[in-house]
Formats: sequence, C-alpha cells, structure tokens
Amino acid sequence: MARRPLARRLAAALAGGWGLAGLAQPLPVKVCLPDIDAPPYMYRDTGRMGIFNRLLTDAGREAGLQVTILRLPSVRCRLALNTGETDTITLPPIPVYLDLLDFPLGPQGQPDSALRVGRIQFLLLRRRGEGLDWDGVRLSNPKVVVGVRRGVTTLVERLQGLGVTVDDQAFAVDQLLAKLRAGRVDLAAMSREEFQAARPSGIEALGQPLLSTDIHLAASRRLASPLRERIAAWREQIARLRDLPAYRD
Repeated sequence: MARRPLARRLAAALAGGWGLAGLAQPLPVKVCLPDIDAPPYMYRDTGRMGIFNRLLTDAGREAGLQVTILRLPSVRCRLALNTGETDTITLPPIPVYLDLLDFPLGPQGQPDSALRVGRIQFLLLRRRGEGLDWDGVRLSNPKVVVGVRRGVTTLVERLQGLGVTVDDQAFAVDQLLAKLRAGRVDLAAMSREEFQAARPSGIEALGQPLLSTDIHLAASRRLASPLRERIAAWREQIARLRDLPAYRD
C-alpha cells in the first residue's frame, strides 16, 4: 500500500525512538466528534474518555500534533468544518462527503480501510414482539417509516435506497426511542453502541445489521500544507495504534 513520503519518514523516526524530539514543534489541530453516547468509542459525559478520544489524541501526539477535541451534534460538526472552527471530523466515506473532504485513499483512489479510525455497525429496532423483520437484504414490509437521528446522512442514504420513508427529526437517541414507543415511526435505526448504551425497555433489535461502515478522519481541503502533511502521518499512527489492546475497550 502506497504511503506518503512524509508519513514514511515520521513513522521511521518514531520507530527509531525519536518521538517528538525528532519532529518540529507540535502543530495544533482540532477534530470534531459527534456528541453521542456510543460506548466504548464515545461518551456524552465529558468526564469519560472514549476510545476515539484516546486514539485520536495519542496518535496525534505521535505524529507531532497537539489535538483538541470538540464534541458537537453531527450537523454542527459539519458546519464547524465549513467555518474553520474545526480542521477535521470523523465521518464514513460516502459519496456526499468524499466529494467535499479529504479522506485517506488507497492506490486505486478508494477509501483506505487500513487507515480507518474504527468501524460502526447500525441496527434496525422495533417494538418488542411486532412482526416487522429484516433479512439483511429487504424488509418484510417496505411501506414503513423509519426514524433516525438528525444529521446521520449514512443511515438516510441507506434507508432511502431501500425505498422506505425516513423520519430524521429526532435530535437525540432518547427522543428517537420515544417516537418508536409511541408508534410515530415503525422502526428506528441507530448504531449498535447507541442501542446498547440506551438499553431501552420494550424495544428489540432485528436480527441482521442494517449497515456496517468504516469511520475515517476526514479533513478540510482548505488546510495549509504543513498541517495537511502532518495529518497524513496522524492517520498512519491511528492505524498503528488502533488494534492494540489499550484501544479496544
């Protein structure tokens, strides 16, 4: 797999024990994470450090970056990237984002899964005991309304591809689950981690996942050259650390 020259030099320096002493002054960089509960990756409680927080911070330090993490709703994270309030954001590599932002790409120009921050699995939920089902390909009844949190474009695109009606007016997981309980939506979709963190009574997950997707560190295309090059090394360090035991739970 092709690597950028600077990333190779930084990796060699770190392997040789240079650490930050072999790098220039750490560059400040900001990354925005969605303000959701998705243990063990992210926690809304600012007193708890999720895996993504630790991984991004530690990998950034190894790449000569001083990382500041912002926690905002998904839509606000994307707006913050547009306004320059943040430099990077964690996102899945779907076409709408690939067209606008810098993702790590492999030799064939496709998103490089080896450089992902993590992988998220999304589930469909129903009221316990109801007959709606999902076999991994199609719904038993496609004429349904499926609720998602606002701003989760990945889910909206997937569900629209199935021909269902999407309701994306809920701002938080608890609001979405309340809509499902009240019958205002027929199904709900959210990450496995969000579902496990909420542990909602009277609601169950359908047997097959709706979608699994990589999450990447995406960067604004307006970044200055020194920081852009250092971000390439940041992604290399994320890949090096990601599967170590310290970043698994």
